[in-house]
Amino acid sequence: MKRIKIIWIFLLLAGFWGACENEPEFPDPKFDSSATSEYTVRRDTADVFYLSCRMEVPNGIDYVEVMDVSDNYKVLERLEQYRGMTRLEFRYPVDLTSFEQDTLLGFVVKICDVKQRTYNKAFQVEVKKRSVPEIHFTNGEYISAMLPFIALQASFSTGMVPIRNIVVKLDGQVKKTIKPERDTCDYVISNLILQGLSEMRPYVLELVLEDVQGRQAVAQQHVYRISKIEKPVKILVAGSMEGEIVLDYDEEERLEGIELLGQFRMRLIYNESGDRIIRIEEEEYGNYSDRINYDFEYDESGLLVSAKETGYSSAMASAIEYENDARNKRLKQFVSGAALLENIAYEEGFSSGEYIYSEEWPATIQNVYSGIRLRMTGYHPVLIPTYLEELPYPLMRVMRWPQLFHDLFLTQYVHMKTVNYLDENQVKYFYTYSMDDKGRLSEWQRLYTDIERVDYYKFIYR
Repeated sequence: MKRIKIIWIFLLLAGFWGACENEPEFPDPKFDSSATSEYTVRRDTADVFYLSCRMEVPNGIDYVEVMDVSDNYKVLERLEQYRGMTRLEFRYPVDLTSFEQDTLLGFVVKICDVKQRTYNKAFQVEVKKRSVPEIHFTNGEYISAMLPFIALQASFSTGMVPIRNIVVKLDGQVKKTIKPERDTCDYVISNLILQGLSEMRPYVLELVLEDVQGRQAVAQQHVYRISKIEKPVKILVAGSMEGEIVLDYDEEERLEGIELLGQFRMRLIYNESGDRIIRIEEEEYGNYSDRINYDFEYDESGLLVSAKETGYSSAMASAIEYENDARNKRLKQFVSGAALLENIAYEEGFSSGEYIYSEEWPATIQNVYSGIRLRMTGYHPVLIPTYLEELPYPLMRVMRWPQLFHDLFLTQYVHMKTVNYLDENQVKYFYTYSMDDKGRLSEWQRLYTDIERVDYYKFIYR
């Protein structure tokens, strides 16, 4: 009896396996790749672009649809001429003749087989306009200059046609002609110093770009030569700190109050002659006992002797020595806590004999050593309107306002990057800036290289 049961079980299982083997298969249709296909095509080279792919449809094609992603997946065309085919090298033409500007197109190709199984493939086509010479001023079409020179920043492109030359003119006078290497189609001027702004009046900087086919582009930048820099009344900040900074000035237009609304405020106190800051008082909102004072002592000639912070027995800076440099009064070395800091970083300025203080100290300079010291470089002759010239040696680091205070109040000129003190190739921060239509500094940004962060400052004027 037992043997009969086993035979019956075997027969049932065999019948089940046989049924499975005879079960009809319905494999899905597929493309050569399921990933989005991305293409770039320039109008110089094509009037038509083909959406191309290979299809395998074991059950046979019922129809193929092409849809326009930008028009809410509207069906452009349903193609039924491929019905019954199991393999297809698909090519669908897209007319590009109507596109005169850079345009991003999106398409979906959909297969439906005779069993009504579907599969989609996406295409992204970036259409570039026809090659024409183009010029872009990096820092805007309006700039101002307190100094008799400016820094030119511009990018140039001729598409697929190489550049023949670039001509730089100031008030119609040719200042420089640039001939890039052969077959160059893109060119950047990052910091070309142009002299000749000796008079207090508007100037016109003109750039002429010509390609090897003789086509030209002309762009102008308006330069305002000014004798006095306009001061902002507010600064909008984002990034490491968020909020609005309100600035108060005295009758002499010296900065006397700095307030990050709802967070911190500072009061700046000057000496009797008003040319030196002798104290900065900092306090937190609603916590008047948590006040920090920074005191600065100078000798009779105005050179810094010491800098102290409330609550610390050792000075932020003492035993200060200077280079034998009557004009710039450059720092040579100083003691901070127990650390001796030597070879203070300076960069050559824009006028003969000028040096720019370029050291950027971390939050506590007492703990600094040469391996982590930073310095600013890539200066442009654009003044930061909030720079505290009455604090001649920006040694202090306000603990609650580290990068913000340094960027806005301790930095004299716009610069393009901050690098390792010993190795310029190790970039810590990049900077960008722009000017408004009156040539005033409008935006100033610090871009971090080790994390995804941007510190953003927007200057608001009266």
